[in-house]
Amino acid sequence: MRMNRYMLLIWLCMYASLMIAAPKITIYVHGTQQFGSKLLSKDIWYCKKGLHHIRSLSDSSMMVKDAKLLHEQAPDIFDIEHYYTFGWSGKLSFMQREEAGKALYQEICCLLKNYKSIYGQYPAVQVMTFSHGGNVALNMINELPFLKGEHIDLDLILIACPVQKITEDAINHEHINCSYIIYSTRDLLQVADIYSYQGLKMPKRTFASKHNQCYQILVSVNKKTLSHTELLHSFMRHIPEVLQKACQHLPPCHIQHNISDSKFIHFNGFNLFKVLKSLRKK
Repeated sequence: MRMNRYMLLIWLCMYASLMIAAPKITIYVHGTQQFGSKLLSKDIWYCKKGLHHIRSLSDSSMMVKDAKLLHEQAPDIFDIEHYYTFGWSGKLSFMQREEAGKALYQEICCLLKNYKSIYGQYPAVQVMTFSHGGNVALNMINELPFLKGEHIDLDLILIACPVQKITEDAINHEHINCSYIIYSTRDLLQVADIYSYQGLKMPKRTFASKHNQCYQILVSVNKKTLSHTELLHSFMRHIPEVLQKACQHLPPCHIQHNISDSKFIHFNGFNLFKVLKSLRKK
């Protein structure tokens, strides 16, 4: 009888170990390098091409600092042990973003297989992007599914993405679980990249989305809308709050969310360094 109890305990332990859920992975995709690439260090603001675990980057990298901050704010959403960055050329080019999207797709497929070999199941994937990194991700979406016959939970967090006709419809892809579009009306760079597609067009701030799990969120801090520079890093600490606020609404929806932050430094044309470095008032 005692032996049977031991065997039952061993069996339950083995079963529990098999039932441990694979963690959610986050992949951050940076934006275009050409705006200010001479001003900003590529090692600090960007990363080499390909997929990299966040701990493989230098501690001086702003992407590392952002990852640590997000983990502190919401470890259940941004687990730093499963946080990656994806580097691409950063050139202002349709072709470069399309190539990067295909490379991102291949990297995620490999990562999914690695997690399956460790955890016995595929993880959920969360792709967070800034600026044209969003169009890299949307080009990746056009390659879906990741693995034929397998369902992979996929969430998108697109910050300040220039919405272009050539990639806009990808946001409606059936394999996207949920998408969060974060933007601000004072962000001039988001709509500055005039492009040629069936005539000259300006990017938009939001998507004409038919996806029933799409949140489009106009953000502000202290009742003031934000520039591209402010959204790049200064605003990053508030991403968890924005996601949680969005989930209080029924998608698809367009919502506005103002954040109160007495230490937030708004860009005024003379404090670029402080804003880019995400320095805060004492």
